[in-house]
Amino acid sequence: MRHLATALGALIVGGTVLVALFGPLLVTADPFAQDLMRRLIPPAWMGGDAAHLLGTDQLGRDYLARLVYGARISVLIGVVAAATSGLIGITLGVLGGFFGGRVDDIVMFAITCQLSVPLVLVALAVVSAVGSSLTIVVMTLGLLLWVRFAVV
Repeated sequence: MRHLATALGALIVGGTVLVALFGPLLVTADPFAQDLMRRLIPPAWMGGDAAHLLGTDQLGRDYLARLVYGARISVLIGVVAAATSGLIGITLGVLGGFFGGRVDDIVMFAITCQLSVPLVLVALAVVSAVGSSLTIVVMTLGLLLWVRFAVV
């Protein structure tokens, strides 16, 4: 019971990953299909339809299916961005630590520059300039979060 918060967090993250992995097996409804005849159905526990456990939105799309497929995209972004930033950060951290001297100074200067600019500001600027696609979001996060791996 000492680490209840850790266990609860691990349970939530693990559940989200399992839902993301096995989402298509859990939900049969198409998250993008519109059915205006079945719009605004309340959740099943509030007298709604058992076919739509969490109900439907204004366009008749199933909320549960949209949550499951949204979890898949969120887990994909998180894993790929963490792997990218980890690869960059660990590589630069090892190079700076191994060679020391001038190389370490350059790596530490890059880290200082990176930490001096707000992450959200850079992300908004990139999305405004380039557009918001899944690839751009993953690349932006991967290139902005490497500092946390390099400093350790």
